[in-house]
This record gives sequence, structure tokens and C-alpha cells, in this order.
Amino acid sequence: MALEKESLREKFLLELLRECEVEGEDTSLALVVKRLLARRPEVAPLAKEVAEVLDLPPRVALARLAKMSEWREAARKAAARYIRELVE
Repeated sequence: MALEKESLREKFLLELLRECEVEGEDTSLALVVKRLLARRPEVAPLAKEVAEVLDLPPRVALARLAKMSEWREAARKAAARYIRELVE
């Protein structure tokens, strides 16, 4: 169960990173998550977990999530995968 949730967090963060490539600092994470949920409804359970950072710009919200112990490993994996995608 914990591994499944970790994998879902990684997927959620990777999708957010991809979305933030298009969306800059001019929007809140809430709008980015709303669009993400329309495309990837399986990550909906995580929306409540990120509620405290939804009003922040995506870059700031992602940084805060990466500092949270329950999100740290998923953030590391999602960031590594995202960087690999950028350089390939």
C-alpha cells in the first residue's frame, strides 16, 4: 500500500512538472492541479494532500512538497525522470 501511494505521488509530481513546463509563475498550483485531474483522474486522492500549497505558484509549491518527508522520495524520483525526459 505504501509503495502504491509512493508511486502515485511520483506520477502526480511528474505530471505537475510537465504541466509547469507550460504554465509559468502566473498561476496557482490549484489551476494546474485542476487541469491535471481532468487528464489523470487516478491522482485525485492526492489533491487533498497538497491542499495547503494549492494557492502558491507551482515552483514554490513543488519545492515545499519536496521538503515534506512523505513526499521527498517521490519528488526525487519524479525530478530525476523529468530531467531525463528533458535531455533525451
